Amino acid sequence: MRNLMVPHAVQLLENAEAEGDEAVIAEALTAARRLRDDLVARGEQPSALPLAQRVVEAAEQHSSADDPELLDDQHQLAGILVWTGDHDAAISLHRDVLARRERALGADSPDTLTSAHELFFAIYLTGDWPAAERTIRRAAEGRERVLGEGHPDTLHSRGLLAEVLCRMGDEDENVRISEEICEISERVLGAEHPITISSSLTRAFVLDEVGRTAEAEAPARRALEAYRRVHGTQHWLAMTSANRLAMVLRGLGQWEEAQQLAEEVLEVRQSVLGDEHHHTLLIRIELVRIAQVAGRTEEAVRLGRETLEACRRVLGDGHQETIDCRAVLQTAEDAVR
Repeated sequence: MRNLMVPHAVQLLENAEAEGDEAVIAEALTAARRLRDDLVARGEQPSALPLAQRVVEAAEQHSSADDPELLDDQHQLAGILVWTGDHDAAISLHRDVLARRERALGADSPDTLTSAHELFFAIYLTGDWPAAERTIRRAAEGRERVLGEGHPDTLHSRGLLAEVLCRMGDEDENVRISEEICEISERVLGAEHPITISSSLTRAFVLDEVGRTAEAEAPARRALEAYRRVHGTQHWLAMTSANRLAMVLRGLGQWEEAQQLAEEVLEVRQSVLGDEHHHTLLIRIELVRIAQVAGRTEEAVRLGRETLEACRRVLGDGHQETIDCRAVLQTAEDAVR
């Protein structure tokens, strides 16, 4: 129901600016920021977008360019743009905030390193693995140096580094990192800490990607159960975990459960993000894979052609997801012939 408050919060900001009193504007910004942050924490980024944009517009009119609150507002907007699919705008804004934070606060400021960490997501989703690896390695190494190896932020950045290294075919460093962050997070933070849960999901991702699929099932299930318990079944973190577990189960030949999970993820992502959002396309590709390996080749061909057309339109011919979808479709078409 909080998303219904967004138009009212936007109107509150506009009324405050029309009144012109700086104290009133500051109070309206505080209320709008609280609602924006609450929506983001609940995984409702699309609902938060118009409010985040209006907050930045208001803050820009009443703050200096390097004001910490304005930089945070722009940082939050960039993060929301990542999840709503505007990757180019997100990258541009994240890079701008990163440069201004580095100038104002220094290269090793926690806020500067947070900007590098968040910039990674926007770059990663474009499929530029080398650029994503450089960005998240900077965040991971900086956070380990400044905050220590057991800090949640350090562990989070190192987990993302392991994932992108996996994409780049590095099977040594990524496995080592995924093992280390699981051990450190459970020892330092405890089994129920969000970063420990995230580390389990990273471990499942890495093991599955390097071909150790049977070993990936337990951490994938652990992450999904924990995220559902903590955030509910439709939260984006639960969806990410369900997506990964579906991939693992498909690799293990457990197609019925894989299909069920993938369809649940698809339904939620279509409802929240739309049918052609990047994350929706990812689970659509997975459903093509499931149909193909389960022997439903005609279904795989039909779904594959529909999904490839959407990938080419949204992501472009050279994007890794488009390439992956084309390869899956080719396999299915070969099986039909």
